[in-house]
Amino acid sequence: ETLVKHGVNEDRIMLAPNFSHIEPSQMSKQCARDVLGWPQGRYLLVHTGNLGMKQDLSYAIDAVRMSDGSPPFDLVLVGDGNHRQYLESYARNLTNVRFIDPLPPDRYPLALAAADALLVSERPSAGHMSIPSKLTSYWIAGRPIIGSVPSGGITERAIHDSSSGLVVAAGHPEEIVAAVTKLQSNPKLALSLAQSGSDHARAHMGRESAARRYLLLAQRILESRTS
Repeated sequence: ETLVKHGVNEDRIMLAPNFSHIEPSQMSKQCARDVLGWPQGRYLLVHTGNLGMKQDLSYAIDAVRMSDGSPPFDLVLVGDGNHRQYLESYARNLTNVRFIDPLPPDRYPLALAAADALLVSERPSAGHMSIPSKLTSYWIAGRPIIGSVPSGGITERAIHDSSSGLVVAAGHPEEIVAAVTKLQSNPKLALSLAQSGSDHARAHMGRESAARRYLLLAQRILESRTS
């Protein structure tokens, strides 16, 4: 839409989304937690990737703090970034917020498999920035997604278009709590969202489908040079 507004002919625009760089783990949730040393019997909301200003995960920590009277859950933050030290200080004394250093490629899929739900978080002003690359991994993992993202942004649209998660308003921790509660109380909904994410990944995020898109892009470029 932005390109069209700046005068680019819509017929000359082609979308070529990235393919996922991981293969999903075949381990059960319980086995993945055993391997990683993560707790059994807890509802784990897992966020992976950069812990920076764009993600503004302080709202997710606020959600954990607010959930004492609700069905409890643990927030697991896997990764690093320039906001991590602040977040660790902000979450001090909260036993159900865990910080995990970045995992090597062979163990990263286990973190996704160990999750009950996967979190995408963006600060309220991040509506028209790039789609988080973690979404390609989240879809392939087959877990429901909670998107705490700006309304009208491209991340919200990606989650809606794939029918893979619940979207709540960025900057509102009480809505994260409500989304976790909804998924905990409705396993059929959680399973449906997870399956939709897996289906979307198979249809659009595989290497074969990506290769077809790149070949089509190259073909269109060649045709435009000769026309």
